[in-house]
Amino acid sequence: MPYLVLQKGESKASVFPLTKRTTTIGRGDTSDIVLEDKNISRIHAQVIRLDRDLTSLVDLGSSNGSYVNDLPINRIFLMDGDEIKMGETILLFREGESETDHLEPAQRRVRIEKRALLAAHPMGQPTEIFTKPVEDQGESLKNAHLQLRTIYKLITDLNTIKDLTNIYQRVGQVLLVSLGMDRIVFFSYDRIQGRFNPELSMINPAINIKSFDETYPVHQQALYCIEKERFPYLFTEEDMDDDTSSSSVKPMIMGIPILFERDLLGMMYMDNPHTRKPFDKINLDFVSSIANHIGVIQRNLNQYRTMEEKNASLEKVIQENLVIVCRDPKMMEIMDILNHLAETDANVLIRGESGAGKELIARAIHYYSNRRSAPLVCINCASLPETLIESELFGYERGAFTGAISRKPGKFETANGGTVFLDEIGDISLSAQAKILRILQEGELQRVGGVKTLKVDLRIIAATNKNLEEAIKNREFREDLYYRLRVVEIDIPPLRERPEDIPLLAEYFLRTLRAKTSSPVQRISPETKKILLDYRWPGNVRELRNVMERAIVFARGEEILPEHLPSELSKREDRKKEDDEIAPVSLAEMEERHIRKILGMTSGNKFRAAEILGISRSTLYEKLKQYGIGTS
Repeated sequence: MPYLVLQKGESKASVFPLTKRTTTIGRGDTSDIVLEDKNISRIHAQVIRLDRDLTSLVDLGSSNGSYVNDLPINRIFLMDGDEIKMGETILLFREGESETDHLEPAQRRVRIEKRALLAAHPMGQPTEIFTKPVEDQGESLKNAHLQLRTIYKLITDLNTIKDLTNIYQRVGQVLLVSLGMDRIVFFSYDRIQGRFNPELSMINPAINIKSFDETYPVHQQALYCIEKERFPYLFTEEDMDDDTSSSSVKPMIMGIPILFERDLLGMMYMDNPHTRKPFDKINLDFVSSIANHIGVIQRNLNQYRTMEEKNASLEKVIQENLVIVCRDPKMMEIMDILNHLAETDANVLIRGESGAGKELIARAIHYYSNRRSAPLVCINCASLPETLIESELFGYERGAFTGAISRKPGKFETANGGTVFLDEIGDISLSAQAKILRILQEGELQRVGGVKTLKVDLRIIAATNKNLEEAIKNREFREDLYYRLRVVEIDIPPLRERPEDIPLLAEYFLRTLRAKTSSPVQRISPETKKILLDYRWPGNVRELRNVMERAIVFARGEEILPEHLPSELSKREDRKKEDDEIAPVSLAEMEERHIRKILGMTSGNKFRAAEILGISRSTLYEKLKQYGIGTS
């Protein structure tokens, strides 16, 4: 079960298990997790568990925003170890079971020392220690049969366990009982330090000695021998104060290296200091066969863990590319729609100007949905020639047309089980529209030149910057397809209509783009922010990102100044032209626009905004409520 750990800040608890599907965070008493921080909104954010292995953090339009690993976020998948900052409070997201939910079994303390002289006997050495006359052949065959059954069952179980500690526990349980040993200790090998580190120590449940590990420490010499020789060994112990002949001493210590192609991964240490039961070569062979299999499993687990880490890094990149930074009330409504779309397969029509972020919204819908493990196929309909649209979308059979020398699946067939994003859907031909309609209605398609009907399971997300209603009137777009696509409609406002987001986006692009360069830039000057706010942004968010990237390249100090911006942004004529183009509006509308612009300049700081506007904070709050400007 995932949980949050309080790293910095004040709260009645320090560990917060995320037991509910949706957990709210804030300083208000109605929040599930209450944080005593004046910089946190009453209901600041919420954590959503989409399924057992996937958790999302959503900012609920807070005043000061939410940050994950120092990046401002609106919604993001959380990964183990992510640092969440809200106000002055820092939380750490952890996966697995919290300390309050589950207590790990106490690990036995392993004491290692040199307390006696040891004689080492490698496997296969022809000494009298291993020569034992077989009095009962039937009993010998019975023991061999039981050992083979034990190995078979143990290896079968180990192939289903994905955690190394659980593997050690399972092997330890089996060997303690099957061989009647007193103790078994598993060690991992640290290549850098050149030493064994104890991982798990187990004693036979029949032994009731609380001070067993203190009374019988592990022999340091046995560990040294296994590290140097890397062969299975039996060891006989000879007390330094005892005059007993070494020939009468039996081996009661066994050391088995865990190897993979002579690469030392760890070792198994077994002994019988309490029962004084000796080991023999059969025991050595039996445990060695198990150790060999553990070596293979451990190597595979290491490779699997490495692949998981690489996948986690790729997931991190995907998540960073899905960050939607906003504070505008209209955009917050869109974020709320995305929360609902994550649980459905409804088709979506996204409207908005070029560069407003239509593809980003489409990607977010896919990666937060149940189809995230299936493909997302993005198709720019405007870039496909009229003659190739159908063959690209639906595929074709061999010989369907000149040059079709082999069968080729189309984009829809490739995306089966996932999502298809049709960008600029208004530019697609009527014949292709008819085939897309059939996919939406029947879940079927036919390749060009083919007669076989193929079943596909798809979610369609379409986007356009055209007026589809006008296209329907002009018979350029099918009305039935329009309503099939428009199950849920998302209209992204242009950047010029959400001034609160301009400085927020600029700061975000500064952080993310600066991380990829050695630029010393740390901040954006107030004069530069004012220019960014006054500009009309015909290219929307995409243009703002390009402007910030250019500014970072040209800036030489710690601050982005007006001279680092493209010339078209700082020309007063452009801003005057923008003002001239504003249609006549009421005084109240002008006041609302001005308040929004000042809030954008101050990055949402209401105290500073009230100072600039020359009004009290209480008056500002009344204005915000009057005009419906979003507040926490």
